Amino acid sequence: MHVFTDQPMYSYLRIFLLFAGGFCLPAASWSQSLIPVKRVPFTSLTAISVTQYGNLLTSDRQGTITLYDTAGAVLQRYASPKVAPVTLLEGWQTLRVFAFHREIQAYTLLDRWLAPVAEQVSLGQTASTEIGYARVATLAADNQLWIFDDTDFSIKKYDPATRQVALRVPLELILNPANYQVEFMREYQNLLFLVDRNYGILVFDNMGNLRRKLAAKGNSFFGFTGNEIYFIEPGRLRLLNLYTGQERYWPFPANLVVTQAVIVADKAVLVADRELIFCLIPIPGR
Repeated sequence: MHVFTDQPMYSYLRIFLLFAGGFCLPAASWSQSLIPVKRVPFTSLTAISVTQYGNLLTSDRQGTITLYDTAGAVLQRYASPKVAPVTLLEGWQTLRVFAFHREIQAYTLLDRWLAPVAEQVSLGQTASTEIGYARVATLAADNQLWIFDDTDFSIKKYDPATRQVALRVPLELILNPANYQVEFMREYQNLLFLVDRNYGILVFDNMGNLRRKLAAKGNSFFGFTGNEIYFIEPGRLRLLNLYTGQERYWPFPANLVVTQAVIVADKAVLVADRELIFCLIPIPGR
């Protein structure tokens, strides 16, 4: 299986075992709780992401996108020319920041310092008639778009340059069309990850073949750090190594109801109680 090609050859067997299922997970590793060091209030956060340069991105219902450093200081802000909530924010994939606006069926591209490259590009004006209603859209590594299309219940890979759908993946045999809640998706290391609140995280290869389902029901978000995927479980953040299956858990600080979490450099940033809570990551043996 030709995935994760930037890894040594011995990793192919590990990733095959992981996505084929049926392997024995190594013992899970528990760590100390995350340690809050700074709190930043917000009013209407709608999406969150990280960049390759170790910075945090957030968006609000006005369409404003804010760039933070790991100390919680604001580095830059982008103000949308038209009020449009950001449904999905992606800052990792390329040197550009991608924002999807579901309400107006459009996307925005910014450079790494949030200067506009293309603002609120309408899918209705640029896409072929093969795109119906995009519930979620995200940026692929090759600058094409992955789109979850509600109209025909499929995942599509759309090329804005040619205005054509390059790939269509029907989902009728994977998800229940009468009971689904697709919230977020992201491409990572040649795989497409999609989360549904009712089913967990679905993992597809870059040709749209389903490789694995991860038990993560109730989630609307996930992230990556190195070779690990992470997502929220009650009272903790779960980290799962994509190659070895090794698991780690970071308990949240007491009395917090965490709705989202991202790892940015040496910090974990938690979304809870209308605050961004910047936390130190536990270090083994500390």
